[in-house]
Amino acid sequence: MTYYKGDDYFGEHLERGHSRGTPWSTRLRHATSEFIFMRSLEENLDLSFSIFREEFPFVIEDIRSLPKPILIEGCVALPESLASLNVPKQNAFFMVPTEEFQRVHYAKRLWAPERVADTSDPSQALENWMQRDVVFAREVAAAAESLEYPVVWVDGSRSIEETVEMAARHFGIFRT
Repeated sequence: MTYYKGDDYFGEHLERGHSRGTPWSTRLRHATSEFIFMRSLEENLDLSFSIFREEFPFVIEDIRSLPKPILIEGCVALPESLASLNVPKQNAFFMVPTEEFQRVHYAKRLWAPERVADTSDPSQALENWMQRDVVFAREVAAAAESLEYPVVWVDGSRSIEETVEMAARHFGIFRT
């Protein structure tokens, strides 16, 4: 499979969106950490979903010329976006972290405190970020399930190898 990690293209997509006048790309392009992380949970969720919806067409542009099949990883591949392209359920697999898993692993991200250091309350900004991502994960899982896409909750109880095997079986990839 060709691997396409959505997060690696976010900055490029933001610039492309801005040049085309897309609303959230234009607003977010020069947004401060204060603007991003010191908002209400509802505003943060709206920002996240809006930017990923706006970004998805750029992903489609990017992958058109890539060798198939393609594994798209990241939040940019929302269930609704895949459904809008009639992506069959056997071609999607949502791995969603539990809150406990997220909290453990966010604490290990050494760059995260730097990302919010210039806010008026860095500790609160980190908590806001965490709360947003926890609710975002739940909403993505609920949307995927409602569209009958498979959802696997990642809680750390499976090894990476077990998780890879589960995904490989779902996609019909037989490993040796």
